[in-house]
Amino acid sequence: MVLRFSSGGQEWGTALLLALVATPLGFWVGWLHRRLSGQAQEWGRRRFRPWPEERRR
Repeated sequence: MVLRFSSGGQEWGTALLLALVATPLGFWVGWLHRRLSGQAQEWGRRRFRPWPEERRR
């Protein structure tokens, strides 16, 4: 990565700014994915498991 920025002529300030933006964004996307997956699992537990019980009535 260091060689890429130095050979590409990109300044260190720009590279640092990009890293400071990309890192929290990556953490946020990971957190959002886990949260949505958890909500989907919870919704699946509440919605799909009662159906066989309703059919027995």
